[in-house]
Amino acid sequence: MASNLTIYTTAPWQVIVNQAIGVSFILASPLICVGNFASIVGIIQEYRLHTTTMGLILNMAFADFLTGIFVCGYEAFVYLKDEGLLLHYKWYCHWVNFLAIIFIGQSLFTNLLLSVERYIAICHPFKHLIWVTKNRLLICVLCGWFYCISMALVPLVTERNRWDKILVACTPKHVYPKMFVMFIYVHIVAVVISNFYFQIRVAQQVFKQHKRISEMLQIHPANAKVLDRKAEIKKGKLTVILFLAFMICWGPYIVASPLNVYVNSELLLAVRDTSFVLGTFNSFSNFFIYTWKNKELRHSAFRVFKCDFGSRQHGASSSTATNSSQHSHRLDTIHA
Repeated sequence: MASNLTIYTTAPWQVIVNQAIGVSFILASPLICVGNFASIVGIIQEYRLHTTTMGLILNMAFADFLTGIFVCGYEAFVYLKDEGLLLHYKWYCHWVNFLAIIFIGQSLFTNLLLSVERYIAICHPFKHLIWVTKNRLLICVLCGWFYCISMALVPLVTERNRWDKILVACTPKHVYPKMFVMFIYVHIVAVVISNFYFQIRVAQQVFKQHKRISEMLQIHPANAKVLDRKAEIKKGKLTVILFLAFMICWGPYIVASPLNVYVNSELLLAVRDTSFVLGTFNSFSNFFIYTWKNKELRHSAFRVFKCDFGSRQHGASSSTATNSSQHSHRLDTIHA
């Protein structure tokens, strides 16, 4: 039994920090699950939300929902220990790091897909109608899941003969080889830089076109093409806010975690652990961003909370109306 566990004592201040972090994960887990479950069901049941952008939001909410169940649950188990004794089961430690790589990587990759999709929709609207389809986005999403799972499987396969090795702590630094940790963070930095580029371009076009659309709506308040363009701009704002929230929440962890691999410091380890709590809060804050910036999703999610599924739009008439609206939007864009 001793070969499967690691026991080490911690300083008094670390015990307090560990208890606070554990309680934070206990509180965060149900909030993350409930909020993202409402988002998932709300998008599925509302036909007007069956768009490419909301499809990516659905994928992000699903990854956040799984984060709340598996990652937050395990982290609470780790930090709420008796009097500074941290007992780390090897297989469970590998399992949760495996899941964390998948879910966090998928959230970051979905942010990138949202950035690219909004960039094409706002900067090249005609090409958006041709290039961006639900089937192509579904393929991109599935490829993202496959790639994240493949990366997370690498250490599980290559390091399986080292699972009985005594671990000092259940962190990537102590679980994985240094080269693999840096390999992961090189990918993260590359995706973040790409996200920054597309988000800056989207933000520039959003601020430039927002003023022009506001002026046009004062002259023609019921113009269908202008209203459609306004909706696209609002989706662009949503993706910019989602990316900013991701960087605010996960930025400190992205910086502290690779430093912790090469610098032996208990204080830096505490900073890394605390910043991970802030990162998981992103999975909760996304729900408020979705419902804040999208009125249809807000109403649909609140109906889920009230268990009111009778007021949803269903039937052929709703589907036909949606298809007719999309068809007219395509024709207007082509003629324009």
